[in-house]
Amino acid sequence: FAAAAAATDAADAVRADAADAAIIATAAVHAAAIAAADAVHDAAIDAAAAATDAADAVRADAADAAIDATAAVHAAAVAAADAAVDAVQAAAVNAVTATVNAAAAAAIADC
Repeated sequence: FAAAAAATDAADAVRADAADAAIIATAAVHAAAIAAADAVHDAAIDAAAAATDAADAVRADAADAAIDATAAVHAAAVAAADAAVDAVQAAAVNAVTATVNAAAAAAIADC
């Protein structure tokens, strides 16, 4: 009976050591898996941040280009309006001048 008890105790000790080793190995695998998942997560966050920054830069460039284009259209419209005003003013001055000249010529002719 003593031999069987000793064998059982030895087997229990081996089982306990094997269980401890399995727990330690599982914990190490678990820690490695968590570290790998964290690394993938961090890389995904970095990639998303880089993509967001790139998109923001593209949006900013597009907004700047739109502002520049709008400014160019505005400048062209102002120049066209100025030219139209100048043309109307010149025509009015010419008409008044012609009328004054005709009146003066008629007055001179009456004299």
